[in-house]
Amino acid sequence: MVVARGKIVVIGGGPAGYVAAIVAAQHQHEVVLVEKGALGGTCLNVGCIPTKTMAKTAALYTTAQRLNEFGISVGTPAIEWSKVQQRKESIIKSLRQGVTELLKSNGVKVVQGEATLVSPTTVQVKHPGGEINEINANKIIIATGSVAARVPGWAVDEKNILSSTGILGLEKLPASLIIIGGGVIGMEFASIFQSLGTRVTVIEVLPRLLNGMDASLVTLLQKDMQRQGIKFFLETRVASIESRDNEVTVFCQQGTQQHVLKAEKVLVAAGRVACTDGLGLEKIGIAMEGKNIKVNSRMETNIPGIYAAGDVIGGYQLAHVAFAEGEVAARNACGENCEIDYRGVPMCVYTYPELAQVGVSQDEAEKENAAISIGEFPLMANGKALIEGEKLGLVKVIQEKTYGEILRISILGSHATELIAEATLAIHNELTIEELISTIHAHPTIAETLREAALVAAGRPIHITRSR
Repeated sequence: MVVARGKIVVIGGGPAGYVAAIVAAQHQHEVVLVEKGALGGTCLNVGCIPTKTMAKTAALYTTAQRLNEFGISVGTPAIEWSKVQQRKESIIKSLRQGVTELLKSNGVKVVQGEATLVSPTTVQVKHPGGEINEINANKIIIATGSVAARVPGWAVDEKNILSSTGILGLEKLPASLIIIGGGVIGMEFASIFQSLGTRVTVIEVLPRLLNGMDASLVTLLQKDMQRQGIKFFLETRVASIESRDNEVTVFCQQGTQQHVLKAEKVLVAAGRVACTDGLGLEKIGIAMEGKNIKVNSRMETNIPGIYAAGDVIGGYQLAHVAFAEGEVAARNACGENCEIDYRGVPMCVYTYPELAQVGVSQDEAEKENAAISIGEFPLMANGKALIEGEKLGLVKVIQEKTYGEILRISILGSHATELIAEATLAIHNELTIEELISTIHAHPTIAETLREAALVAAGRPIHITRSR
């Protein structure tokens, strides 16, 4: 048995893992990163990047169909699916190579194989060829990410019944698609495929879509998606799924009413679960919460010297949160003493139009504060939104009235996932409504809507009629 010695071993090469490895290496530690698949993890390979690449294509296709509104006459646009897939793969390959170069330039040793913890200081690695090595470590950081959740009884064959991974590799656009799950994953794929010409139906067991996002903005988004042609079955439970040849049948129950829905493909978007199987966590006594690894605010497990970060600990399961958690885990593994700060975590949904928010919910704001005020500003009153032909949307700002602190900013509309950065900065730094108002925003920009909504919350609207 060959034994390699590394001071810090990182298990997993996704957002949390590769960031942790780079940060640890920059602290002058010897770092070994063990990854059984492709570097970049779910986000880069079968998640954020490919999905948002397809979303961009869908948005451009939608815009192309409206070019006459801008005084441009062109032929009928058409989707060349093979080129869409080629572009997606090209972007993934480029970014994956970028991660490889970043690790190499920082002196991180990358080891291909499947890791198992055999002791609090020893990681066993089974390589693709079958060889087994052991790596002795002073500190270990677990960042193995998550996998698509599977529902017992639903045979996800990645042919007709698809996971969020399988749907990315379709050889052709389906004529019809049923999506089970109205969360972020389900809604993003619904928006993408409907925009590209697929007939989409969404089934959600809860009374509303996108649970956790601003309810009033979700309602506006749902209405627009229905206008686009998407059908929704809320408070509907799937009883069974049958797949035959090129058709899938979904049997479901909505209250006392039974539905039998048929489509060419079905996407099971039932969320994601931590990838902890086979790591040997129980054997060495790492505390768990269900499938998730339990950590404190320093990203440390109950066993000193072993840390965990990213989707594997549950929580937000967002790549940008994983980046932050990986950095905190690495810094603590290197001897610092820092904690994760979840005060300002932006939540983004890449539908068309986009939806983003940061801060506490309206219910939490009302429960925790004696008095709040809400300011809303519609994009249809914004010059840049009209110029871009993207007037559907709304910016919503919530402040507590005693000190004027901004508690929540929600955005529905064009560039929402970019505009949320300013809102996140405001929430993270506990800015007041007056500080946002006193910040001069460039004109014409959609970013102006943030200040305008803040003015409404302060009771001093300028570019919208004062409500009576």
